[in-house]
Amino acid sequence: MGTDGVRLRTRGGDTPVPSLSMARIVAVLGVVAVTALLGAGLAAPAAADTGSDAAYVTNGTVELVDGDGVRTDTNANAAVVGPVTDFDGDGTLQVATVTGAGDVRIIDADGTTETLVAGDAATTAITVGDATGDGALEILYQNASDDNRVYWVDLLGNTGQLTDAGTNGVVGYGDFDVDGDDEPVFLGTSNGIKYLDDGTVVDTGYSDVGTNEGIGVGPLVDFDLDGTPRVAVVDSGSEIVLVNHTGDGEAVTDGYQRAAKASLGAVDRRSDGAREVVHVRTDGELALAELDGTTDTVTDDTGDPIPADTGVGASGLVSFDRSPPVIEIVKPAERTYLSDSVPLNVTANEPIDNWSYSLDGGPNRTFEPNTTIDSLDPGEYEITVYATDESGNDVRDSRTFAVGEPASLLVFVDNGTGQLSYLTGNGEVVRTPVTSDDDELKAAGPAVHYDADGRLEIPYIKPDGENDPALYLYHLANGSSTVLDPDVMGEVNRGKLSLADWDDDRRFDVVYPGANGELMRVDHDEEPTAIVSGDTSTNGNSVDPQGIFGAVDIGFNEDTDDREIVWLDAGSNVKAVSKSDPTTVESVSFDQTPGTNNNVGAGEPLPLSDDGPKYLPMVDGSGHPGLLNVSDRSHVTLNDSGRDEHTATKSPVGLGDMTGNDRKELVFADTEGVLKYTTTYLEQAPDNPISRLTVDGDPVSVNRNHGVISTHFPERVEGEFRYGGGDSTPPDVTIVEPTPDGHTAGSVPLSVTADEQVTDWSYSLDGGPRRSFTPNTSVSVDAGTHTVTVYATDEAGNVDSTTRTFEVDQRPTDTPTPTPTPSPTPARPPSVDTPTPTPTPMGTVGTPGVGTRTASPTPTASPTPTATPTPNETASPTPITRDRGWLPLLGGGFNWWLLLLLFATMVVLALLEIHLIDQQD
Repeated sequence: MGTDGVRLRTRGGDTPVPSLSMARIVAVLGVVAVTALLGAGLAAPAAADTGSDAAYVTNGTVELVDGDGVRTDTNANAAVVGPVTDFDGDGTLQVATVTGAGDVRIIDADGTTETLVAGDAATTAITVGDATGDGALEILYQNASDDNRVYWVDLLGNTGQLTDAGTNGVVGYGDFDVDGDDEPVFLGTSNGIKYLDDGTVVDTGYSDVGTNEGIGVGPLVDFDLDGTPRVAVVDSGSEIVLVNHTGDGEAVTDGYQRAAKASLGAVDRRSDGAREVVHVRTDGELALAELDGTTDTVTDDTGDPIPADTGVGASGLVSFDRSPPVIEIVKPAERTYLSDSVPLNVTANEPIDNWSYSLDGGPNRTFEPNTTIDSLDPGEYEITVYATDESGNDVRDSRTFAVGEPASLLVFVDNGTGQLSYLTGNGEVVRTPVTSDDDELKAAGPAVHYDADGRLEIPYIKPDGENDPALYLYHLANGSSTVLDPDVMGEVNRGKLSLADWDDDRRFDVVYPGANGELMRVDHDEEPTAIVSGDTSTNGNSVDPQGIFGAVDIGFNEDTDDREIVWLDAGSNVKAVSKSDPTTVESVSFDQTPGTNNNVGAGEPLPLSDDGPKYLPMVDGSGHPGLLNVSDRSHVTLNDSGRDEHTATKSPVGLGDMTGNDRKELVFADTEGVLKYTTTYLEQAPDNPISRLTVDGDPVSVNRNHGVISTHFPERVEGEFRYGGGDSTPPDVTIVEPTPDGHTAGSVPLSVTADEQVTDWSYSLDGGPRRSFTPNTSVSVDAGTHTVTVYATDEAGNVDSTTRTFEVDQRPTDTPTPTPTPSPTPARPPSVDTPTPTPTPMGTVGTPGVGTRTASPTPTASPTPTATPTPNETASPTPITRDRGWLPLLGGGFNWWLLLLLFATMVVLALLEIHLIDQQD
């Protein structure tokens, strides 16, 4: 028998042990040996904890016993005990009961009673559940005055009819047939187990419920956590059987410790979620039947068995989840997406039965995590996500996000009007109300989705009316200027602003010069903060930013891929500061220095093509357009023609795809302010051709002091807005399995997910070599603590990794003997052949890894394959699998009473031998 959780108590004090002769010792050992031989089937049941509260009737009153064996007498009488639960959620347990007079009552542990129905209930099995769907519990009972129909009553005494069929007791309320809907399960008038499915009474076909003393039926529970609820019954042979909605039964007792044919309950003895059956044996003691066939006596806190009324039976604790789940909307983030397809990723702290979402208060749409929301128009959205857990508790969470409007290609100051202007993707020039006011517009930068409203903004610096420069945003959608940062700016003489995701929140900050020579950043979530303070100096390297080129990895730290902000200071020196060391400013030496006659002749660092290195577009001191390779700091002159119309003004330039060939061209303003561009083929340098940029056949003329403020807006990468050309964001990897525990030695699953397409998966186990794999697979591990690190590489070459530590238990000591696969046989009419016993290997009881214990091998019947019935045939009932302990090993014809007679004979002979020895002594 199992010993997990079993109380073993001794009684009495120490007693001197008399000396025994050798003959007497041998005789005693003989008795012990015989007892041990037969102990598996005939030994007295061991003591057991209930693991949670159970209710029963003893000496005429209702009692409770908890997992420590502490008994509580309520001093209240009852003819029927139903489930123990906390009806009103106040933390106090109550028992649903029916009195002999037909009163439905709730009894508190302190003996307080409350009558909900007076004299109108039959003294048959009752249960609890949310039959009305209002989130509160009701008691379901058999109404004696209405043809034995199933009724419900709530805590206010309101009642209602639940079924039209006659009943002989209510078994449970839940999703018996696993169709997603809860239904009442009851005992029919012919003692068959039935349930109500969408208003129709369904007969399971099981009708072997014992009714000699009471009614041997119990709760509807998923006893073994396999997802299938079953009803516990005491059959006509006093054995406990678990029955599913199709009438199939599984016996869990061995027939020796017989159960009284009265109510049953379910308790969680091992606190692992699986249930055992608490019942009253025919000898009038409270007992516990585990699913492996073990039957234990429930003892009190003194170690004594607990007497219980065999005509009433017992019930167990039923817990109802009243807490809503905790959910998180991982994506969409509170930001702007350029793609019309936005990710919808959510998490929860418990299993969720139903997910749905609503956009802007619209209809609810169900979904399965994780998914996408497609075909969204540009604009701002509020998404509300709803989640319902398996107990019906609801929760919601909301998030605001936006889908961005199409990006513009180029920002400049119009030469004729002095207005800040931009060129749209369809070739339209849009002039904003922002003017240079006699060149008072000091600087501007690339357009950005600054917040989550889906609208593009252009940052710029302009005096605020008192000749103090301030940072503004121009909103392309509504034509208004909004002060972004009212603080006094640093002295800027026609400089350039930039963008950088410096805080790694996947949203761009505007990078600008501060009032005291700092390099500053700001986004809509935070106050302006300094990337590097103005007084920071290393080897005389001051900050003093004038033209800010952008963020790029120029290799300050070979061990990291940290970005650096690169800028030109007031002395025309190129400077940079690394994210890994924001207190140190370094000088950057290129093979060529940008020209600075009118402004700063450089632009944003970008790749020429998606898979190439990044370059800084620039104009040298001779007015030649060229490129600075940010990796090796080399310089390439794209066109060195001396013709005046090919000479670039020394003001900002940019890289943008002007021709639609998936390769960027360098765009610049010539000395007359006409926008031109040159191809960027390095093999053609310095003879790349130069072309004019025209709209409707007319050249675009810009203020040559401001030049090209930007050539493109942030690009769409995997549905998100990023600036910098190409995808530089690694995939977000989640290890689904292995979970932290619950594994046995051998094959452990390796299941992973990512938030984008992954081209290469690999893993490392316990720090070992990386091995490629294709999700989802498994790895072979021994017992112990292990770590697995999973690496994922996306299509752009970005790599992410995540690590999980997990525990692996030793596999069971006995290896199961495989059952041979039966050979196919011709179809034949269904039959009820006697099952051929197949020994069940020793295994673990309960959920693996959670309070498991080793069980003795128990023979399990293996039914003979049954042919599928042809039309108009009626299939024979599925035989009940009965666990007979060690009896089958002795042969079917060897009855148990013969064993008992043999045992008694051996005991008598042993005692006689002892007596003879005593006489000889």
